[in-house]
Amino acid sequence: MIDLTYTVQDEFLLIKLSGEYSYQAAHDVFLQAMEIIDQNSKLKIMVDSIQVMGAPNTIDFYRFATFVAKELTKSERRKNIRMALVGQPPLLDEKKFGLLVLNNLGIHSFSTFIHDSDALKWLGVEKE
Repeated sequence: MIDLTYTVQDEFLLIKLSGEYSYQAAHDVFLQAMEIIDQNSKLKIMVDSIQVMGAPNTIDFYRFATFVAKELTKSERRKNIRMALVGQPPLLDEKKFGLLVLNNLGIHSFSTFIHDSDALKWLGVEKE
């Protein structure tokens, strides 16, 4: 299970995750995050997954990327979201296979980072 908390910052929405990774837990928490995002005016999103433990496999990265692509194209508003995921390997794919899948599916507004400062820079916001 992955728990989610969030705070609305001046320039972006900060979502913090914690818990144990499983594909189903990641799927469910992403849907929960999208509901929060849909109810918020912010289009820049930073997801902090530093406190999530676990190691997805290549199939998980592929399945999650195709799922994220589908979710991010469900509405015009979602197509304008810019989302940065911060975490550590092995939760984040060092080879960036999932990002390659997303890019191949036309999603260029989602990226992963090891440091939140890099994520904030990519989002174009100042650290608060």
